[in-house]
Amino acid sequence: MNSNAKGAIAVGITLGVVGLAYYFLVYKKDDKGDVYSDFDNFNSLQTNLGLKANKDDVVVAPFNEKNNSVQFYKNNRAIFFDKNNKVVVKGSYSNGGQSITLDNGKEFSSGSVWQNIRDVINKK
Repeated sequence: MNSNAKGAIAVGITLGVVGLAYYFLVYKKDDKGDVYSDFDNFNSLQTNLGLKANKDDVVVAPFNEKNNSVQFYKNNRAIFFDKNNKVVVKGSYSNGGQSITLDNGKEFSSGSVWQNIRDVINKK
């Protein structure tokens, strides 16, 4: 086997490993087995909330007569705050925010992002 063939094999293996790593690190499956990227989830969240991300790629959603707010991040994390900007609870979101799971394990999946947000504060 000459050096060109060895190089081609090495490049092929490297591209295969990179492709597999990309697939498993960037994509994940939701409970229904559909494949969503973090980017798709973040865009769906913005659509479902009717809000756009700020310049830092954070969606800030005030609620409860502005006594609370939640910040949604591109990495599927959500942090809930009180009116004094003190962290109330942290969690993650999926399916465009239609499911929220808190770090303590409680899950909220009403199908409405706004309902889930209210439920988190009321039932955390």
